[in-house]
Amino acid sequence: MKINGQYPKPTSTDRNVQGAGQKDTAHKAGKTAESAVSTKTVTSDLTLNKVRAKIENTPDLDMERVKALKDRIKKGEYKVDAKKLAANLLKDSAIEDIRKKT
Repeated sequence: MKINGQYPKPTSTDRNVQGAGQKDTAHKAGKTAESAVSTKTVTSDLTLNKVRAKIENTPDLDMERVKALKDRIKKGEYKVDAKKLAANLLKDSAIEDIRKKT
């Protein structure tokens, strides 16, 4: 290439010249967007897997609380609030009826 004060014609491999390599740039931008979506999906999957693992490792019942309640019942220290119990039974019954209708 001669140095004569004129710029050489831009080539498709010259990324510094405006307009050159626009296809490559658009293609790379598309790949970057795909990569971002893919990364988000992988991150979401990892988070979901962590939550699932935590749920699977959590017992269905809090055995310490069950034991404490049993001890209180045996000692006669556990008192049932009849009004609260009745209110909760009615509330649960109403919720079940609503779910059956939907």
